[in-house]
Amino acid sequence: MHLKNKWFMGIIINLILLFILIVVPENEIFNIRNLILVNLLFVGIYLLIKISKVPNSLTIFLIILLPLNSFLNIVLFHFFDIRGVSLNIFKAWKDMLLLIALLYWGIYQIKNPSVFKIKDKKVLFFVSMFALLELIYILLPIGPANFLQKVYSFRTDTFYLFFFFLGMLIPKLDFNKILKVILYTGLVFSVIGIFERFINPVPLLIWLGMPDYTLYMTGSLPYTQGGMPYTYWAAGGIRRVGSLLLNPLDFAAYSLFALPTIFIIKSNKKRIAASIILGLGVIFTLSRMPILILFLQVLGFIIIYNIKHIKKVLIWGTGVAFFLFILIFTTMENLRNYIIDTITFKEPSAQGHLHDWLLALENLNKHSLGMGLATSGSAGARFGTFGGGENQYLILGVQMGWIGIVIFIGMLISILFYLVKHYKENKIVNIWLISTILLLMLSGITQQSFLNITITCITFLSIGYILRERTSDEY
Repeated sequence: MHLKNKWFMGIIINLILLFILIVVPENEIFNIRNLILVNLLFVGIYLLIKISKVPNSLTIFLIILLPLNSFLNIVLFHFFDIRGVSLNIFKAWKDMLLLIALLYWGIYQIKNPSVFKIKDKKVLFFVSMFALLELIYILLPIGPANFLQKVYSFRTDTFYLFFFFLGMLIPKLDFNKILKVILYTGLVFSVIGIFERFINPVPLLIWLGMPDYTLYMTGSLPYTQGGMPYTYWAAGGIRRVGSLLLNPLDFAAYSLFALPTIFIIKSNKKRIAASIILGLGVIFTLSRMPILILFLQVLGFIIIYNIKHIKKVLIWGTGVAFFLFILIFTTMENLRNYIIDTITFKEPSAQGHLHDWLLALENLNKHSLGMGLATSGSAGARFGTFGGGENQYLILGVQMGWIGIVIFIGMLISILFYLVKHYKENKIVNIWLISTILLLMLSGITQQSFLNITITCITFLSIGYILRERTSDEY
């Protein structure tokens, strides 16, 4: 049926339903509000189908919408009073988009033999083995979690891997455009974060109504002073910022994810300005590991890109950093105590990390094959089956034992080896991917870093794309 005819039929059906609503009294199910929501659902599915057919549009859509996922959920809940099934359907938009795209491109490429030609089979082996291991652990009768809880854990642990296979299927990606969108999105988030830190007296998530949303979704309110989540407070009562991502760690991660893309800009002055804005976004989150990674990234870029006057940059940079360190230690008591308590593991967050690491190591020692899915990480915390974690590798180890850790690390190392070996083929893209994989690996020391679906999905989509051997018309 032609598109115009489809829309015409939709209008006729809606007019008939509106006429029925005028004649028949409204009830909880059959009313104007639900009629509008159903129409929005069909329009949304139609748009997802259209977007999934254009790889660049699909990727850019994900880059912009994935980091705003929590923000959009809360806006719908608080300002439009959308709850229950309607809210859950909207929250599943990324799953629907992935399913539609996989089906469409899977059917499209079914007769294309180059789909199965991979430049590095070691990467495909480890990715497939990790996904297969997770599937096996769903079926194994191990651990306290039930089947549905294990499925939830599987989805949490492997969602990004499906984007790897999607990347293998799609024909063309314009990385120049994609990296620019990542950079500009990161800059917008950082500017909002800086605004939140210095100008906005009311934290963004309080104004949005996040406490009410959390209470509705979880039945509890894990919040501290001023209605802010624990993650928004550093030791000494110093407030962090989360920008539109509504989470300091996610905000810091996205800024670091965007930082390597500054080299898509040709002007050195614009590069420096962009890096300062993104760097300030990371610093204002007051998150220790992201700030350390920021320092390592900047140092790495100076060396890799052979930036002129490298010695002067390093000397001046070290001098400025040392001066700021002395200034902080002598004038800002709260921040000074925060640094000292972190190093000595007296700071509550650092103590929490240490406790969860030791608990995970103890369980890993007792259960070398793991305790089963949903026994650690976000799934374990959600279902009350938490066996330690606060570390990406230990979380997988608690669930799937040493074999889970080995395969997962093997997957990341094989990706790094490939990118390093071929980085001159597309220097900016490969350096961005190397930097992002290292970001995820280092962040994983203190958190479940692969829970960040924005970074993992875009990264693995890109890796899947560049790994496949392609015909000339696919570039």
